[in-house]
Order: sequence, then C-alpha cells, then structure tokens
Amino acid sequence: MAWFGLLRGEAPPAEQATAARDREPGTPQESVRPIRSVEGAAPGARVLLESALGTRGGELLDLGPASPRSFEVYRRFAGRIRFGDIFSDWGSAGWGEALATVLPDSELKPDSGSKMDRILAWDALDRLSPEGGRHLMEVLSAVARPGARLHLVVRGSPEAAPGALHFELTDVDRMIYELREGGPGGRVGPPLLPAELHALLLPFQVERAFTLRGNLREYVAVR
Repeated sequence: MAWFGLLRGEAPPAEQATAARDREPGTPQESVRPIRSVEGAAPGARVLLESALGTRGGELLDLGPASPRSFEVYRRFAGRIRFGDIFSDWGSAGWGEALATVLPDSELKPDSGSKMDRILAWDALDRLSPEGGRHLMEVLSAVARPGARLHLVVRGSPEAAPGALHFELTDVDRMIYELREGGPGGRVGPPLLPAELHALLLPFQVERAFTLRGNLREYVAVR
C-alpha cells in the first residue's frame, strides 16, 4: 500500500485483514477513519538549520502556516523568524498577492537591510505553474543573502501525494506531513523532473538531496 494511502483514509493491510476476519458474513465493511497526518524524517531540514552561514542572529523565512512547534525548533538557530503562508489566504490576484504581502518590493532591492539566511518553501513549486515557479524563485533570490540556504520538498511521482501538503517541524530532523484538501492551495501540478528543478532553482544550486517516505524528495539549495 502506498504510504499516502493513510492520508486518504485507507487502512493498513493488517488492519484490513483484521476487519475482514472479525466481520460477520453479509455485513457491510465499515469505513476506516482517515489519518490526517503522518510524521517522518526530515534530514534536509537539519542541513538547512545547521548550515554554517546561519548564525543565531540570522533570519529565517517559512512560507507555510505559522506553527508553534516549528517556531520552537527555529528559535534554536535563527534570531528573526517570519512565517508567510502564501497559499492559504489568497487575495483577488492569487498567490502572487499573498507573496507580495509577505515580501514587499522594498525588501527585494539589493540594498535592503532585510535579507534571509534560511528559507523553507516546502512544496511551493509543486503547486505553481512553471511561470509561477520562476516568479517565486526571482523573489526568493532577491531576498536571500549570498550563501543562504533554501529548503524544498517535491513529489517524485504523480502517486507520491494526492494533493498539496502542510508541513510542520517537530524537531530539527522530524516533520509532520498533513494533507491539505480543497481550495486553490490544495492543488498540485505534474511532478518536476530533476533537470527541470535544477534549472528552475537558479541562481540557487542544489547542495543536498534526500528521498523521503512516500516518494517525496527533499532538497537543500545554496544561493
């Protein structure tokens, strides 16, 4: 069974077998309560957070929803932490409007005093069109100081995840995956091929790559 079948509400094989054995003949099978989240390893998050550039006074940007648990992990490594969920609260102009609110034009200038040391974009590139992905990378490149690290999670195949995911760190190398259904922030496009991803990330260069459970791929890139 695919690991993400759990997030769809499918029972593990052992649970299915037990239910079938205990069910009286002729009675309908009961539905299994969906499992909304699963915890797994996040080695790329450790690489990002423990990067040599990031001192205790560095700045960190998380493009997902604000999370108290993630915040407690981040505060061990970063002096300034910012959350900006660019997918949950879309304005009339779409995700780009939300991004402009999180990162206004004043911060995109070369002489801006606010530059990021670490950025977690999670599965943002899976959710965007190629044009949207290029725009996002232009903005992130403008706000990242030289040597900054970027963290991404992408699907390795169409079956890897049934929709967009919400991520939350529970420790420096552990994170929770939660399926996000419904709304424009819940859709995902075709998986990016490695060559497409490398080209899209420029001027960031992939530094480390990991394969996670459920055929997700975790990347850390350096500016």
